[in-house]
Amino acid sequence: MSSVHFQTLEYAAGLVGGEEQLAHRLGVSSSELDLWLAGGAPPPVSVFLKAVDIVTDAAIARLSNHID
Repeated sequence: MSSVHFQTLEYAAGLVGGEEQLAHRLGVSSSELDLWLAGGAPPPVSVFLKAVDIVTDAAIARLSNHID
C-alpha cells in the first residue's frame, strides 16, 4: 500500500476515535481495515475516498472555526 493510503487511514482513525470507529464509518470490518493498515493490500478506491472525506470534513471544520 502506498504511504498516502496508510497516512490517510491512520489520520482518519485518529479523527474519529480509533480504528474500530473508522471501520464502522467506512462500512468495513476491522479485519479488512487491519489488512490495509498493515500494508497487506490497498483499500478499495471507494473506501479510500470515504477516508479522504473524513479528513477533508475535519479540515473544513477547523478552518471554519478559525474564521468565525
